[in-house]
Amino acid sequence: MSPPGGIMHDKFIIVDGKKVEWGSYNYTGRAEDANFENATFLSNGNLAQRYHSDFVAIFSQATPEAQGLRRPLRRFLRRLR
Repeated sequence: MSPPGGIMHDKFIIVDGKKVEWGSYNYTGRAEDANFENATFLSNGNLAQRYHSDFVAIFSQATPEAQGLRRPLRRFLRRLR
């Protein structure tokens, strides 16, 4: 777990509660075309459950976005389009 105020940066996908994908890969055109990324895929129901439990624990600590971050975040997200 990150310290309070940290940003969740985990990248993983749980498929059908049985498969997990994780790694540095961002699902963007730039990641696909220009970056060196990694992704690991594993079929393991127990691992999928652990990832799900971790996500629920992290998400339960979420707080609303800080007001001061909205404008820089929007600018950043526009550049990704």
